[in-house]
Amino acid sequence: MPSQPARYDTKLLMLWMGLLFLLLFWLTRLIAIDIFPLFIDETIHIHLGEDGYRLSPFVNAELGRVFTGWWHMLFQTYASGTPWIARTATLLLSLVSLSTVVGLGRRIAGVWAGVFGGLFYLLSSYHMFYERLALADSMANTAVLLAIYFAYRLRSRVNSRDALLTGLFLFIAFGAKTSVLPYYGIPIAAGLALHPTERPWRQQMMWTGVALGTALGLTVLFVLILTLLGYDFLSNWVSYAATSRQEVSDSLVASVFSLERIGRNIVYVTRALIGYIGAGVILFGVEVLVTLAVRRRWYLLLCIIGPSLAMWFSVPQEIRYWGVSLVLLMLCSAIVLAEITHRQPAFQVVIVGLLLIWGAFQWLPFSLKAWQHPIDLPLPATDRDQYINSDASGFGLPEARDYLAQYPVTEVIGILSNCQSLRYMSQEYFEVICPNINPNGSEKAALTNLMNENRRNGVYVILEDSPYIPASAPGTLMTAIERPAGKANLTIYDISE
Repeated sequence: MPSQPARYDTKLLMLWMGLLFLLLFWLTRLIAIDIFPLFIDETIHIHLGEDGYRLSPFVNAELGRVFTGWWHMLFQTYASGTPWIARTATLLLSLVSLSTVVGLGRRIAGVWAGVFGGLFYLLSSYHMFYERLALADSMANTAVLLAIYFAYRLRSRVNSRDALLTGLFLFIAFGAKTSVLPYYGIPIAAGLALHPTERPWRQQMMWTGVALGTALGLTVLFVLILTLLGYDFLSNWVSYAATSRQEVSDSLVASVFSLERIGRNIVYVTRALIGYIGAGVILFGVEVLVTLAVRRRWYLLLCIIGPSLAMWFSVPQEIRYWGVSLVLLMLCSAIVLAEITHRQPAFQVVIVGLLLIWGAFQWLPFSLKAWQHPIDLPLPATDRDQYINSDASGFGLPEARDYLAQYPVTEVIGILSNCQSLRYMSQEYFEVICPNINPNGSEKAALTNLMNENRRNGVYVILEDSPYIPASAPGTLMTAIERPAGKANLTIYDISE
C-alpha cells in the first residue's frame, strides 16, 4: 500500500506536465500565427483543399500530398482571408507530435525523459518556424512520430494492433507527403533493435511483416486506385527527389551517388540546423548518438540514420524535411540526460534550468521576431533566401492589396509567382485572376495578350520583377513596391483604357 501514493503522484505529475507543455506549446505557436505572409507552398496546400472541395478529392494527386489537401478541405481553409485557419489547423497536428514525443520519452526512460524531451521540442526555433506554416511536412511528421511510438511498443510486447497502427500511420504520412517514404524502414528498425531475450525471433519477424505489409499494402492499393482514376501520384516526387527535374545525364546520376556531394549535403544541412538550435545542441546530440551506439540501443538511432542517408542522397535539399530527425535527435538527448540524472532531483532541476537558459538565448529572440517583425527573423541564409527574399514568399503582397483597396477595383490580374497568396488574402476586397506562369518564360507572350485583352475600367495588374514575366504592362504605372533584399519587386498598373 505505501507504494500506491508514489505511483499516483508520478502519474499526476506527468499529467500536469503534459498539460503544461501542451498549453505553452499552443500559446507560443499561436501568437501572431498569421503575421508571416503566406509562402507559396502553403498556398499550394490550401488550393488543394479548394480544388478537392469544388472539383474532386483526388485532383492534383500528382503533387503527392493528397491527405494534406483533405485536411485543408475539412477545415475549408481556402474560405478565409488570412492564413490563420490554415496554420491553426496544421498546428493542431503539432500538438499530437508534442504529446507523442513526451509519451515516447516517458516510455523509454521515465518521466524526466518526457519532461526534457518536451522542453527541447517546445524551445526548438526550428519547429517554432516550420510548424507555424501550413506545410504538408507537419502532417507527415506527426504520422511518422506516431508510427515510431507504436513500433517502440514492440520492446515490451508483440501485439498485432501495434503493428497495424504502425503501418497505418506510415501510410497516412505517405499520403500527406510522399517524401517520407524513407521512414517505411521503421518496422524493420523495430524488428531488428527491440528484442528482449525471452522473445522468439519468429514473433518479431511476424510483427515486422504485419507492420511493413500494412504500410506497403495500403500504399500500393492507394497508388493503384489513383492510377485507375487517371492520376499519377508518384512521378512528381520521384522526378524531384532523383533529379530535381533537371535533364538526366551520366554526370548527374554520378553526382547523386557521389560521396563528395553527399558530404556537401551533410555540411549544408548541419549548418542550417545549427543556425536554428545552436552548435552546442547539435554537438551534444551527436555525442548522444555515439553513446547509444556503444550501448547497442539502436532503435531511435536507426530511425534517424536510415532516413537521413536517404535524404542526403536526394538531389534537392530542403531544410524543412528534417523535422522528424531533429526532434528524434533532441529526444535521444533527453533520454540520455534523464538516465544520467536518474534519482538525482537536484541534477534534474539543473538540466531544466540549462534548457531554459538555452531557450532564453536561442528560442526567445527568434520567437519575439516571429511574433512582431517576421521580416527580421534570424533564419539561416538559405532559408531566408527561400522564405523571405525569393519570389515564392508573400512579403510585399499585403502592401499591394492595401494599396489597391483604395481604388474602385473590380479585378486584379496577378502576374507573379505567389499569386494564389494574393488571391486568398484579397477575397474580401476584389477578385484576383492568377494566370499560368512558366519559369522558362514560355508564357510571356500569352501574359502580354491577357493584359491587352482585359483593358477595361476597374482592372489592374500586379507585375513581378522576374525574367520570365513581361517587364511592363499597358496602361498607367501607379506605384512600385520593394520586397525584401530588393528581389522580385512589384509594380502596379491601371490598365483601363
